Amino acid sequence: MQSRKAFAIGFGAMSLAALLGACGSAPPSTPASAPTPPGQFSTYGSYLAARQAQAVRDTSSAAEFYTQALAQNPDDPELMRRAFTLLAAEGRIEEAAALAEKLRALGSGIQMAGLVRAVHAAKIGQYARAESELAALPDGGYNSFIGPLLRAWLIAARGEPQRGVVALAALGQTRGFEMFENFHAALILDQAGELKAAAPYYERAEASGATYLRLVQAMASYYARSGQAERARSALSGFDNDGGDSVVRGNRPELANGPLLTEPLVRTPLEGMAEALFDLASLLNQQNLDDLAMVMVRLSLHLQPDLDIGLLLAADILEDSDRTEQAIAMYRRIPTSSPLAWSARLRSATLLDDLGRTDDAIATLAALADERPARPDALIAMGDLLRGKERFAEAAAAYDKAMARIGTLEQRHWALLYSRGIALERSKQWMRAEADFLKALELNPDQPYVLNYLGYSWVEHGINLDKALTMIETAVKLRPEDGYIVDSMGWVLFRLGRYAEAVPHLERAVELRPADPTINDHLGDAYWRVGRENEARFQWDRALVLKPSPEEAREIQTKLKRGLAIGGADQRSAVPLSPALAADTPTGG
Repeated sequence: MQSRKAFAIGFGAMSLAALLGACGSAPPSTPASAPTPPGQFSTYGSYLAARQAQAVRDTSSAAEFYTQALAQNPDDPELMRRAFTLLAAEGRIEEAAALAEKLRALGSGIQMAGLVRAVHAAKIGQYARAESELAALPDGGYNSFIGPLLRAWLIAARGEPQRGVVALAALGQTRGFEMFENFHAALILDQAGELKAAAPYYERAEASGATYLRLVQAMASYYARSGQAERARSALSGFDNDGGDSVVRGNRPELANGPLLTEPLVRTPLEGMAEALFDLASLLNQQNLDDLAMVMVRLSLHLQPDLDIGLLLAADILEDSDRTEQAIAMYRRIPTSSPLAWSARLRSATLLDDLGRTDDAIATLAALADERPARPDALIAMGDLLRGKERFAEAAAAYDKAMARIGTLEQRHWALLYSRGIALERSKQWMRAEADFLKALELNPDQPYVLNYLGYSWVEHGINLDKALTMIETAVKLRPEDGYIVDSMGWVLFRLGRYAEAVPHLERAVELRPADPTINDHLGDAYWRVGRENEARFQWDRALVLKPSPEEAREIQTKLKRGLAIGGADQRSAVPLSPALAADTPTGG
């Protein structure tokens, strides 16, 4: 599953330099496999089980196992540190805060412990204690970002919003963080009822040009409450952030057409602290520091459990870590009143397929499509899912229904036409498929995947050969490192009988995609036709090892026995689909 990284804020690496100094690198995501369920083990057994669960990124089980080990050895600082970190990552903040207190008593603290103690103290209304905890945090790293923000909100919680704004000055001293200084100054004053005083800070934050959903939502609320409803609508409908595409595009109708906020985006100092922690989590998530980002978003949700965009980020991180069931549960926590709820429901439906519950996923998407009869996206998601399962006729039918809900086709609809074209071509409905590919190119003339697929298909049908070759050459120029497109170039030359010219392209394709059975098979065929028969048999053997489809395997085994017939017709071999050509193709609705 491709990582979506849906929460980009729109700043370059320079603005994150102060954060990354103390963060290190995120460990690579490892597909999770379920460890033994938590039970009663010896201390050592619980410890080993915890390490194994942690290795496969099952932090929920790891936290349980470490907690069990700690119950039998309550004064072990190493177990405390490990249990603390995982409890925080799981959102068990009260337990994590209790362990943080014990770690301090033992003189064995860690940097995160102070932040957890501060956040939990604020949660239970102990603001002075929270400020004391923040003051004790070391300078640098992510503290240079989160420290000033949380201190400012704690001052505001004592009824001194203007002093809170002054406390944000430390944040503005770091290049790239000026937007957050102005944004949170506006939020502090606004939640205190000082809308007029907040106005210049909102305007300075907006002038920064940051493409950040929360800022846009705050500005829309500000405009609406300032008697500028049309400007509020314009801010929401005009917002388009490529980095936040999965957050914004799927929810654009709800964001643009839903009721305007009649109160500040942030209503209380605790919500302001939650907002600050979410901002930090979002920045860390951009840099693939998902473990640390998860702790920050859990702290944010500890302060504001219904923060919709925080729930969405947490679900996104869980999904990226292959913790599918937990991701679904997190998506389902997003309030149905939220403008982000629709895409969360779509996402949780499609994730059912990852759990092997394909029929449930399709049924859920069908129910969503019936619920919103004007929206095509649930049907598009259904088509993508069915196409990924090679149920091409059913996929085409789902895309047909989606297309019927779309009025005037826009440039972004090239992907839907392309996806339906694949489903139609694979279900032997070539005339309709060709029409979709041509329309997709009309909307997006230089789209390399469409050029490649249509050109390849024309060659397979023995039509428009010169134009097909030109299209595929263009696709290769646009995507020279895509092994599947390079393979198409070589295979088309092969199909045209230009074997010697085909060989270098197919060799390059195998270099780019060495584990693809079809590409290796193609190279074997080309070698055979130019008289390199031993190398051909090697490539065919390799293709078999790489587990081709049963039909391809039978063809390869026949060639290993007999070779390619001299002068005989070369067999048809389907174009291999790259991830961009398969079920993950973005099909904007």
